[in-house]
Amino acid sequence: MKFFAVIDTNVIVSALLKWDSVPGLVLQSVFEGRVVPVVNAQILEEYKVVLNREKFGFAKERIAETITQIESLGVHESHLASVVEDMPDPKDVVFYSVALAHGNVTETHLVTGNVKHFPKSPVVVTPREFLEIIGLFTQTMFVNDVRRPFVVYDANPGWNVFLNLRRQAQRGPAAGMTLDEINAEIAAAHSGK
Repeated sequence: MKFFAVIDTNVIVSALLKWDSVPGLVLQSVFEGRVVPVVNAQILEEYKVVLNREKFGFAKERIAETITQIESLGVHESHLASVVEDMPDPKDVVFYSVALAHGNVTETHLVTGNVKHFPKSPVVVTPREFLEIIGLFTQTMFVNDVRRPFVVYDANPGWNVFLNLRRQAQRGPAAGMTLDEINAEIAAAHSGK
């Protein structure tokens, strides 16, 4: 199954700064073909501008390879959905707009480390939430007293449906079920009823 995501620049920066991190796992999922990045010209330009900032110290070749991979593995969304909500950073509007527009075609998430910069919506998720949605759970283990995330592949992908419904219910009435109803469904799924 393919998953579609608009990936906020902060996730890519975090992934390149620390590859063995939750954002790193999101970008690895893109490079492995499990996740299809959704982009447009403005988003690609934002990637180029931010990744080339001196403070990050990324090699030019690494930046070019990363953007080329994202562009070649991704789909270009030419439409922009109108965004009526106020957002603190005007540069974030294009990410949300593209996610909403592509969401009209197929389920698409906006993966960001700054969920507070976007309207409350089931479309907007953190990198960790996104890994849960696509069936990759991260757990933390300690190796030589250093905390490292590792991936646990979900043997029961149907479980992700319940987790997603729970997350939606916690954010609002979008799922059409209350949190108690979702928890009852999850309990029933666990007991095999």
